[in-house]
Amino acid sequence: MTYETKNKEVINSKKSFGTKCVEFLFDTPLYSPLEEVDPDKFLDTIQNLKFRNYCPYCKEISIFKFVSVSTYTETTNTVKKIKYANPALITYCCTYNDSHNIYFLVKTQKGYTFLETTDLIIKIGQQPSFADLKSNDFSKYKKILSNEKIKELKKAQGLASHDTSIGAFIYLRRVFSHLIEKAEEKYINNNTSLPDDFKKYKAEEKIKLLKDFLPASLVQNSSLYSILSKGVHDLSEEECGIYYDIVYKAIIYILDEELINSKKVQDQKDLDDSINKIQSKLKTGIK
Repeated sequence: MTYETKNKEVINSKKSFGTKCVEFLFDTPLYSPLEEVDPDKFLDTIQNLKFRNYCPYCKEISIFKFVSVSTYTETTNTVKKIKYANPALITYCCTYNDSHNIYFLVKTQKGYTFLETTDLIIKIGQQPSFADLKSNDFSKYKKILSNEKIKELKKAQGLASHDTSIGAFIYLRRVFSHLIEKAEEKYINNNTSLPDDFKKYKAEEKIKLLKDFLPASLVQNSSLYSILSKGVHDLSEEECGIYYDIVYKAIIYILDEELINSKKVQDQKDLDDSINKIQSKLKTGIK
């Protein structure tokens, strides 16, 4: 059976926990915990995972399979337990080229809540980097973002993965601002002049004026700019880290909508051109 996640497919695994494990390894920054999990169940699950993901070496989507787990000086295909406070190196390889390896360094530790003690799995290292593994996810935005803005998205992810979330907020805000600037251009190209004091407008005021030229999700979540600014100027690294995944997903959702809108515009243009060509041929009698 094949199970879909947002960015990849998990093959031959129980949907709920197998997907959770892959998302933990691939989609979470360093030092983010996988909470309330049995370490032995985690280890057993990851050894039976196959999944599709972008291979930064092949530069395309590939299928990855489990290779080994290394703990202490021991390397085997089946390590029964991850001992507390001792890192384990998990290795997967690309099935198209088994020299293309992806490594994750994890450790298990006890976590404490008000009522009980729980087990935590924490990712403390990986190679290739978090940003490199996400590169393919960003390449699809080339139609709506410049190379510079795509780099800024990557930088945001890279900084967040190294627990530098304030810096990540800065780059996400730059991408958000870029979308507003593009809407300004569309507004002007629509033969409409901007108000004389437009430069003094706050971001949410600009969004309200430009709403017809912006993705609906951006208009609906116009407060996102003030949240990002709050993170840049006032929040701590820890607070930005807590909110990062949510604001990042919001930015990606907005970009995905903009990508769909851009395709619709292009499809409509192509359709209009085709119909006009047919009409022109019929008028001139050309078959």
